Amino acid sequence: MTQRVRIALDAAGGDNAPADSVKGALKAARRIDADIHLVGPPELLEPEIRSCGGLPGNVFVVPSGPALVEGEPATHALRRKSSCSVATAARLLRDGQVDAFISAGSTGAASVSAIYYVGMLPGIGRPAVCVPLVGLAPDTVLIDGGANVDCKPSHMLSFGTIGTVYARRILQVENPTVALLSTGTEQGKGTRLLQESYPLLEQSGLNFVGNIEGNDVLTGKCDVVVTDGFTGNILLKFGESIKTYIFT
Repeated sequence: MTQRVRIALDAAGGDNAPADSVKGALKAARRIDADIHLVGPPELLEPEIRSCGGLPGNVFVVPSGPALVEGEPATHALRRKSSCSVATAARLLRDGQVDAFISAGSTGAASVSAIYYVGMLPGIGRPAVCVPLVGLAPDTVLIDGGANVDCKPSHMLSFGTIGTVYARRILQVENPTVALLSTGTEQGKGTRLLQESYPLLEQSGLNFVGNIEGNDVLTGKCDVVVTDGFTGNILLKFGESIKTYIFT
């Protein structure tokens, strides 16, 4: 008999937590065959749980300290507030009590907690935010979406590898194409980081197709758009803002 997937959710982290986190988790729990562990201060989670009709049999509350607040250093998840919700969720994964943990809170805190408590796969220098461009370019992912502001060429290579695995396994793209986001399609275009990353990706064995410009991100010209987290985060937030002006 196959064991059900067990997911830890940082229910206290995020802009509208814990209300939206609890509501979404309970809605999902009634539709999927998985165990969901809501991590957060019980006194904050329980009123939201009651307003949603109580806990299904496959949802459990795991007590923790509060989430990190806006502006707190991510390293507080390891030191001053090691009982915070995101760190507690990461430890559940480390200890084998769950199979995955999710947080909509601080990206930095989630990354730091994952590195410290769980560790990384061999060859991966840093964790990265891999973002599927759902609804706009459904077979395209962008990486990094904001976890790494300052990158080295070796990090860009690992981003291409992570994005390729994601596109292949999750989006079912058989042989994902990989491109660097730059200011021109020629090899020498862009910053020094991009210029030095280009030959690494070209020689990597990935299905590297060179540089693309911003106007090709949504055209399907590549399946994996590789960029540093600074550029990637700006691009994503700009894209998110467009709907506000289209539908007003």
